[in-house]
Amino acid sequence: MANISSMAKDGRLLAAGPFEGGGGIFVLKTSSIEEAKQWLASDPGVKAERWRLEFLPVIFRTGKPCTALEPYEMVSYHFIRYGLTLAKHNVQQASATMRNHEQFMKDLYKTGNVIAEATFGDSEGSILIMKGELDQRVVESSPAVKELLFEIDVKKLWIAKGSFCE
Repeated sequence: MANISSMAKDGRLLAAGPFEGGGGIFVLKTSSIEEAKQWLASDPGVKAERWRLEFLPVIFRTGKPCTALEPYEMVSYHFIRYGLTLAKHNVQQASATMRNHEQFMKDLYKTGNVIAEATFGDSEGSILIMKGELDQRVVESSPAVKELLFEIDVKKLWIAKGSFCE
């Protein structure tokens, strides 16, 4: 916890929160995966290998991470990860399917329930953070899910209100 507070105070940590059931996210202010690894290496939980860490470059297309102000008010959002599953049957259509997925995300934003949406680049998929009641059929209706280019993982994220400038 001291490591998290230290990184937040000096501006390296933009947002962090646990997932219900285990795991969580850190959004760090760096463009270097190596630098992010160095920053987290001193964390006692990381040293003890309590978690499986993934370091992914993130590009927010809707919403953005912001430093939440104290006193923190914790809120819960739906965190949807669209994980890329390239295979022989979908690789040739992947580019067109990705464009259709991006349009799907733009249309979904218009509902007013999207807090943030981001991509991990061409090889790791994307995330969607939503408020309100979640109809899983809606997030599963992405063309990329229907065409088996993405699989989805839905979790509840607990995070300080304002962490995504909402």
